[in-house]
Amino acid sequence: IYVVEGRDSALVIDTGFGSGDSKAFIQTLTKLPLIVVNTHGHGDHTGSNRLFSKVFLHPDDFYMVNAKASKDGRDLPVQVGSVTYVPVREGHVFDLGGRKLEVIEVPGHTHGSIVLLDKENKILFAGDNTNLNTWLFLRDCYPLEVYLKSLEKVQKRVDDFNIVLPGHNTPLEKTFVSEEIGCVKGILDGTSSSVHYDHPSNTSGALICNYKTAQVS
Repeated sequence: IYVVEGRDSALVIDTGFGSGDSKAFIQTLTKLPLIVVNTHGHGDHTGSNRLFSKVFLHPDDFYMVNAKASKDGRDLPVQVGSVTYVPVREGHVFDLGGRKLEVIEVPGHTHGSIVLLDKENKILFAGDNTNLNTWLFLRDCYPLEVYLKSLEKVQKRVDDFNIVLPGHNTPLEKTFVSEEIGCVKGILDGTSSSVHYDHPSNTSGALICNYKTAQVS
């Protein structure tokens, strides 16, 4: 969970697994009004959404939070219990007052994955699009070819950030994105070696591949 303060409001990026009262804790860090956005719809990033009245989420991931996106082609808010889900798409800018974060669509880990670029401060909030080990074996994932296009899209903006803040584990250098690209290309062209991915969530017999410090499973 990241909390980004501007002059007028603070942006909460993801809400975690849902254990404890994360909203109350966040309010000990900032007294500013809160805007909440999910980088994607997986439960470890949306678990505390119920504590907030409004959450921004890409509509392609609405189904993960039991929301039904509009079928008429319009992006309309959807009510799920006490939470209103507001569709967010490519190019949307969260203006916090003196600090802006741009939404970039990066389908791959999920259909509606996004990252948030703080260009002025040279920070990319990457969700699960960029992790030391990016999961692509889940049923919600797109094929490697789609994920590669998303990585290459982010790589084109590499001059706009100096550090990557991922959805899991420690901050990464921006050069890591190119290593992810190398890992995916190695899988696609058959030059990357792989081993069984030993993880409790791996019920599909997924493999894990390495390229420099990047891993894709």
